[in-house]
Amino acid sequence: GKVSSVCCEDYELLCASASALQHPGASIQCLKDSRGQLRSKDCKAAVLGLMAGASRDSRLDAMLQSQCGRDLFECTRAGVLPGEGRLLKCLKEKLSKLQPSCAAQLRKTVHAEAEDVRVNFEVSKACEAELHHYCASVKPEGALGCLELHLGGSDFGAPCATAVRATMRLALQDYRLHPQVKAACEPTLPRVCPTVPPGEGAVLRCLLDGEGSGNLTDKACARAIRQAARSAFVSYTPRHAITDLCDDDIGRLCAAPDAARR
Repeated sequence: GKVSSVCCEDYELLCASASALQHPGASIQCLKDSRGQLRSKDCKAAVLGLMAGASRDSRLDAMLQSQCGRDLFECTRAGVLPGEGRLLKCLKEKLSKLQPSCAAQLRKTVHAEAEDVRVNFEVSKACEAELHHYCASVKPEGALGCLELHLGGSDFGAPCATAVRATMRLALQDYRLHPQVKAACEPTLPRVCPTVPPGEGAVLRCLLDGEGSGNLTDKACARAIRQAARSAFVSYTPRHAITDLCDDDIGRLCAAPDAARR
């Protein structure tokens, strides 16, 4: 395929051992995981194209099919049809209940979708006009943040707002799903949050508490966690670890759901 023809050098440099794993899709998954290190622009474009296609139709992701076969079967048995991101959305909605190997694989997809809108089918489809209007000069890696900043625009479409908030909410479930926090804060976690398990926003809350108390001294991590906290209020949902201290006040003072989200 195209990836094989344009990624030979990157594959040899980064992923030669992946073929020894004897696992469906291991070689392609390695290229996906290494997308930030790919030297060839053509290779990176081809890999991103594969990821975009798999975001639309999970049947194109061999590794996800392998690791999530049972969970995907449950989705199809419940009447979820392939294509248009439906099966992937079904898995995302059950993330905390998935088999461990499936959850680990899905986290890679969710992280990538929060990092680059080009591989996020829901946002790319729902926000085509908004991306062009508000974020045309912004790099794809910063486009989700750009869309978030303009959510309150008078001509910002409801479908796009829904897709952006859904992506943000998912990324805020687990620091490993949040590209900026994961990149900036992972090295400091052993010192600031050594015993806090990932998931349910617990590490994000710990980092935010550390930032507030002055225990979090890494400036890049502090910036990332402040931005994550802002996102948590923009995409507010009750009982989230970051925002739960404000649940009562939001319920009492912000009668309109949209008011609490802006």
